[in-house]
Amino acid sequence: MSSLKSAGILLCGALLISLPFAAVGCSAQTSEPERPAAAPIAPDLVTIHPESLPPGSLQFEEARLAVIPEVLQVTGRIGVNENLTSRVGTLAGGRVTQVLAGVGDRVAKGSVLALINSHEVHDTRSEYAKAVAELQRCRAELEYTKNARDRAARLYELKAISLEQLQRAETDQSGAELSVSSAQAEVNRVEETLRHLGVSREGAMEEYTRPGEARGQYDLEEMVPVPSPITGTVLQRLVSPGVVVTSANDLFVVSDLTTLWVIAEVPERNLSALRIGRPVEITVQAYEDRSFPGRIALIGTSLDPNTRTVQVRCETSDQKGLLKPEMYAAILIELGEGRQGTVISPAAAQDMDGQTVVFVREGTDRFRARQVRLGRQTGSQVEVLEGIKTGETIVAKGSFLLKSELLKRRFSVE
Repeated sequence: MSSLKSAGILLCGALLISLPFAAVGCSAQTSEPERPAAAPIAPDLVTIHPESLPPGSLQFEEARLAVIPEVLQVTGRIGVNENLTSRVGTLAGGRVTQVLAGVGDRVAKGSVLALINSHEVHDTRSEYAKAVAELQRCRAELEYTKNARDRAARLYELKAISLEQLQRAETDQSGAELSVSSAQAEVNRVEETLRHLGVSREGAMEEYTRPGEARGQYDLEEMVPVPSPITGTVLQRLVSPGVVVTSANDLFVVSDLTTLWVIAEVPERNLSALRIGRPVEITVQAYEDRSFPGRIALIGTSLDPNTRTVQVRCETSDQKGLLKPEMYAAILIELGEGRQGTVISPAAAQDMDGQTVVFVREGTDRFRARQVRLGRQTGSQVEVLEGIKTGETIVAKGSFLLKSELLKRRFSVE
C-alpha cells in the first residue's frame, strides 16, 4: 500500500513539472507573426508591355462617334452582269477541230476560243478564186476593147471605116467597163464574206487554181475561228473537239466578272424607301470580315405572289475576283440619314466564354477585357451599344494576342 502511494506522489510531481514547459510551447506558437496574403489577380486584366511584342503587333484607337445609317437587311444572290455576258457561237457550221479555252480561263476581246472546219469556208474561198479570175479576165477584155476603140477612132479619121463601126467599138468598151465593175463587186462581196467568217483570203488562188498537192498548205487559213466578243472569264464550255455544230449552237459563255449583279428580295412594306442609285453593302459567308459596296440599279415592276417581295437589282464592283456567281449574300440597303453612335473597328472585338469583349487600355502595359454589346456593322466600323464610351482607348489590332495571354493565365491558375 505504501508503494502505491509513493508511485502516485511521483506521477503528480511529474505532471506539475511538465505544465510550465507545455505553457511555454503554446505561447511560442501563438506569438509567431502571420504572413500577409497575396493580392488577388484580376481575372480580366492583362499586363504586357507593347515593346516586348514584335513591332506593329498592337495598334490602338479611340472609340469614336459616327453616323450610323438606318438600313434594311435582306437576302439575295450574286449573279453575272447580263449586260457584260456573251453567249458565243459560230458564224459557219462545221466540225470543231480545236478547243483553245476552258472554264475559268481569262480571255481578251478577240481571243480565239475554238477552230472549226467548215465546208462553207471551202466554198467561199473557191468563190473568191473564181471571182478574182473573172475580174482578171474582164480587165484583159477591157484593155482589148480600149485598144480596139482607139484603132477604130484613127481609122475613122482616115475615112477607112464607117461611123457605125466606131460606135460599135465604143459600145464594146463600155460593156467591158461594166463587166469589170461587176466582177470587182463580186470580188468585194466574197472578200466581205471571208472577213465576216474571220477567214483569210490569202492563198485562195493558189489553193484552187493549182494541182491538189498545194491545197494542204492552207488548212489553217480555212479554219473558222470562234473569237471572244468581250474581255472576261469563260464560265461555260459547251463543245469538245470533233463535235459538229451549226450557227444556232452556243459554244461558250463568257462574262466580265469585274462588275456583278446582286439580286435582293425586298419585302413589299419597304418599297417606298427604295431609290435608284441608293448605296448598299453586300456581305457573303466566305468573307464575313468585309463588305462590298454597291448601289441599287433597278427596282422590279412586279411582286412575287408567294413571298410578297420584289426583286431589286444591285450592282457591285469586284476587281479582285472574290465574289462568285450564285453565292448567297446579305444586302444592307440604306434607308435614311441615320443617327450618331459609338463605333469601333470590328477586329477589336473578341469572343470569350460566349461573350463579346474588347480590351480597354488602362495604362502603358495594362489592358482590361470588358464585355460589350455590339450593334450593326457597316463597312469598316461596328456600333457599340453597351460597354464602351466614346473616347476610350482600345486595342484595334492584336486583341487576339491579349485574349490568348488571358486564357493562358487562367489555365495556369487552374
